[in-house]
Amino acid sequence: MIIKMDDLRGSEIAALLDEHLQNMYLITPPESVHALDIEASRKPEITFWSAWEDTDLCGCGALKQLSSDNSNTNISMIFELDWNIYRQIKKTEQQV
Repeated sequence: MIIKMDDLRGSEIAALLDEHLQNMYLITPPESVHALDIEASRKPEITFWSAWEDTDLCGCGALKQLSSDNSNTNISMIFELDWNIYRQIKKTEQQV
């Protein structure tokens, strides 16, 4: 697995973030949805990473810098696919 900084320009990451946001609004009261859309995630104070297995996107995460002196960092979003679940999905896809 490779984890790399991501500029959020790829179609895979855009689809993942869109699906995540849609799901949050389906299962969470609107006032409790704290997920950011892709444009909000591109702000300079947010550093975004994605995790890849070959060409497959496995998950992503981000940190938001809350103060300019680096004394306060906040995890603004983490959405990941459990590695064992990912392997099982891939195994099932290969059997179909």
